[in-house]
Amino acid sequence: AGRNALYFLEKGFDVTAVDKVAENLDFIKKHSNNGRIKVQKIDLLDYKFSDSYDLIICTNVLHFFVKSISHNIIKQMKIHTKLNGLNVITIFNEKNEFKNLPGLFDIGELKDLYKDWKIVSYQEFITPLEQHGDFKPHTHSISAIIAERIK
Repeated sequence: AGRNALYFLEKGFDVTAVDKVAENLDFIKKHSNNGRIKVQKIDLLDYKFSDSYDLIICTNVLHFFVKSISHNIIKQMKIHTKLNGLNVITIFNEKNEFKNLPGLFDIGELKDLYKDWKIVSYQEFITPLEQHGDFKPHTHSISAIIAERIK
């Protein structure tokens, strides 16, 4: 949850934000100007989709889980996306500088999971050099998809 939730709120959408960190959800509630947001403090591993959505965004989190869990989360995202709805996912892949993450996707793996959907955009790229936390300057190798449910 975060900047994506706020962006879509500003554009007039109803938003459900899910995060396990209360401070992140408090930030969203504090910076949202309307009641069109539902926030749920829950770990993604425990989250159960109950609605269908026009858009589901999952950015930079799935690589922290083993692949079988990430695949199941993506399966649930697909099931709970409305016809002509979109899934937007970014995930670190096997070319990532830090190899100690349990769920780095293979090159092309994310795209293969959406072979039954229309691929609106798919990219694999290296981020610009960045520094955050206590890490040395580094890059990330990312697989990114925007896919539309067509059936």
